[in-house]
Amino acid sequence: MDKDAIVELLDEFTSGIVGEEADGSFRIAFARSCEMVGELTKQLHAKNLDLCFPASKNGTETLYMNIVPANDFSKSIPHDLLSNFVWLPNKMGMYTFTKSEMQGMSLHQLFLQLEPNFTPCLLEDEPGTDNFYLHVANKDDVRVPKCDELVSSSNRDLLPMIGMSVFVFFLAFYTEGNFQSLLALFTKNEE
Repeated sequence: MDKDAIVELLDEFTSGIVGEEADGSFRIAFARSCEMVGELTKQLHAKNLDLCFPASKNGTETLYMNIVPANDFSKSIPHDLLSNFVWLPNKMGMYTFTKSEMQGMSLHQLFLQLEPNFTPCLLEDEPGTDNFYLHVANKDDVRVPKCDELVSSSNRDLLPMIGMSVFVFFLAFYTEGNFQSLLALFTKNEE
């Protein structure tokens, strides 16, 4: 596992590595909530990594998970763990889980099981308890941005280059003495 790449990815989702387990997996901790947790899981899975709930002696600890190779934890989430679901007034759904029941379970596997109906949006911890919550939206909910609509980091890196290209284009007209003709072109279009 490339620790630097993982740290960089986790920084985008307000989480970070807080230790390393004996088996070499990284332990990560989240802030009280992790927005766009579905996107984090997809990006980790693209690196052949997954988040799993570690064995814990104390169920009231802060929400943390281990980053492991994707094929290590692929068992199905039991249906009874998915039964604690409510619709919230904001038209989103919320699953309630306990950290102790989810030990050894994969976050990617959980999302795969919910995928036919829901898009995972927010993972939220209830500090000092064994509970955590997963907020989901209907697949057809327009409030949830689709992955292809998000501006990727590679496209974001191109924005300064585009701005610089426009500046150089403008500067080329200015230095060639064609600045007046460029202004005339713009004023002609206004008339």
